[in-house]
Amino acid sequence: MTEKIKGRISSFQSMGTLDGPGVRFVVFTQGCPLRCACCHNPETWDKNGGRVYTAEEVAAVSYTHLRAHETVLDL
Repeated sequence: MTEKIKGRISSFQSMGTLDGPGVRFVVFTQGCPLRCACCHNPETWDKNGGRVYTAEEVAAVSYTHLRAHETVLDL
């Protein structure tokens, strides 16, 4: 049996507009060890925080948001 790729995700943001031009879907990963003084997301530092997702689950959430935005744009 093949092992699935897993990772801790802090959150998803469907209408990301910071850190560059345009609107994007953002996946905030969990467990950053860098501790940058100017970090915008210190809640992502805890390596045990967030929730474990498989790569397939992340893709499914992304696809759901993509389809929702396409539907709105078609109106």
